[in-house]
Amino acid sequence: ASAQAQMAAYEQLKAEAQAPEIANRIALHYASAQRAAAAFSDRSLDVALLDLRGSSAEVAQEQMALWELKVKPAGVLLGIGFAPESMEIVKAVCAQ
Repeated sequence: ASAQAQMAAYEQLKAEAQAPEIANRIALHYASAQRAAAAFSDRSLDVALLDLRGSSAEVAQEQMALWELKVKPAGVLLGIGFAPESMEIVKAVCAQ
């Protein structure tokens, strides 16, 4: 997707995140994984969602290691891109 389409999707999600029932419980960051992760203390998140679609195994492992530090014990690290058609990502997740 183009940068313009990505920004439009981000702006839409950002607007939806302003709903009173979730506004104080969600943080959206349009940034690199490293920059977004730097905004959070270690072991401070209940849930983190990684979009690994199109990533190499090396990038997937780096991002999982980075965000795993940010999730609380018993928290959840979720990912998009773990599918049979993305065997490189499947192997990276299983190796982590």
